[in-house]
Amino acid sequence: METEEGEYLGVLEDVFGTGANDVFVVRNGDREYLIPALKTVVLEVLLSEKKIMVRLPKGLKDIYEPPKEA
Repeated sequence: METEEGEYLGVLEDVFGTGANDVFVVRNGDREYLIPALKTVVLEVLLSEKKIMVRLPKGLKDIYEPPKEA
């Protein structure tokens, strides 16, 4: 899975339902991202290339990033 800017996020490992929408569980090493499976977020799914392109909601990636040292 990658962002529309071409940043690699990781591999889709699971999908779970929340009642409102599904959520993609994406893992890259020891980092895990939970990405909402919404039309506004999932821009393109290319099954033949095993590729999903997403537009992350503002601030979502920051939740999963380690804090920056001062």
